[in-house]
Amino acid sequence: MAGSKSKREMYHEFFHGKLLPKLQEERPNWDWSHGDHQNWVNIHTIKLDLWIGVGFTRKDNLRVDLHIGEDIQRRHPHLYWELYARRPLLEEALGLSLKFTDPSSDDSQTGRVEVDRQGTIEDAQKDSNHIFDWTVLNVISFRSVFTSHLKELLS
Repeated sequence: MAGSKSKREMYHEFFHGKLLPKLQEERPNWDWSHGDHQNWVNIHTIKLDLWIGVGFTRKDNLRVDLHIGEDIQRRHPHLYWELYARRPLLEEALGLSLKFTDPSSDDSQTGRVEVDRQGTIEDAQKDSNHIFDWTVLNVISFRSVFTSHLKELLS
C-alpha cells in the first residue's frame, strides 16, 4: 500500500526499482550511469556536470531535463545559447515544447532545458503506468535528440 511507504522508499522504488531497469531493458547498449538523490536522479552523465536527469519538483511536477552545470559552462561558455538557438529543431525532434532556464537566472548558475508534466511521487504510485510511460519515453527521446547536438557543440 502506497500510504505506508515513506517518500524516500517511493522515490527509490520509482527510480531504481522501475525506471532504471526499464531504461536498461529498452536501450541495453546505452550506459545508464546515475547519481542518486531523494527526489531526482542523474540518469546519464554526458561530460563533467552536463547530464540528463529526472526528478519530482517542489511544484508538484515531474521533470526530464538536461542539466548544464558551471564546469561545463566554463569550458563551453556558449553551450546554453547554442542549444537555445536550436530550440525549434530540438522541439520538432522531440515533439514537445521545451522550457529553457538561463544559467544566470538564479544563484545556482546552472542552465536547464526541460520538459515537465504535473505529477508527484504519490501520483506515480497511484497511476504508475501513465506517468511511468511518459518518463521512459521522454528520457529516451531526450537522450536520443540531445546526444547528436551535444557531440557537435562540444567538439
